[in-house]
Amino acid sequence: MKKINKNAKNVSIEIKSVRDGYETSLFVSDAKMAISDKDEYLIEFDGTEMIGIDGERISFLVDGQKKVVMTTGNKVIFSQLILEKGVRHHSQYMDEFDEPVIVGVLANNIKSNMNSSGGKVEIRYTIELNHSMASDNLMSVNVITQ
Repeated sequence: MKKINKNAKNVSIEIKSVRDGYETSLFVSDAKMAISDKDEYLIEFDGTEMIGIDGERISFLVDGQKKVVMTTGNKVIFSQLILEKGVRHHSQYMDEFDEPVIVGVLANNIKSNMNSSGGKVEIRYTIELNHSMASDNLMSVNVITQ
């Protein structure tokens, strides 16, 4: 499932993120949610200038208790964060001094009670830079059907 289809429901979502003890939150009242025949939940909304990605599409693909894929992009940018329980994903970037930076992401725990009426997914994950711990994170996405 990649795109929201005509059977999508209108939902509101609240995203809370805690990184090293610092909490941020975002409420979106005009999101959409669709369910695949494999019980995957796709939640999408459009970014705004306030969050720094005006006009870009943001989506969460929730695959039960095992994987969440967050994708940002539509027009100008594209990024994908794969949070898979027990699996460390690595990417390599070049910094401003042309030095390689290896970024690792490991989902330690994923809890989901998503259903056709909405629900909540909570992801605890760590980020490493060059194989050293950079941050401990907790993100929750609460989905409320309208």
